Amino acid sequence: MVERAHSALVFATLLAVSLAGLVNTSLWSACAGAAALVLLSNLGRSMLSGYSMAPIQATQAYCSLASIINGSAIASGAYILGRSAAWLWGI
Repeated sequence: MVERAHSALVFATLLAVSLAGLVNTSLWSACAGAAALVLLSNLGRSMLSGYSMAPIQATQAYCSLASIINGSAIASGAYILGRSAAWLWGI
């Protein structure tokens, strides 16, 4: 049940960012979406740290960096797709 709620929150965040791009809000909405995606990806991180062979500090640093890069890329992609849809539909 928690996994479904987590997936629903991620989907809702991506939907909100793409709708923000659709209605031409500022780029700060994409930044807020990226921050929300990073926070949501950090929720499920406790399971991953038990399986790693590397020291815990290095693993957490790499996972945090990967979360920031992934969240930024996905949120900006969703915003750009929303702007593209607005351009195609003439909004």
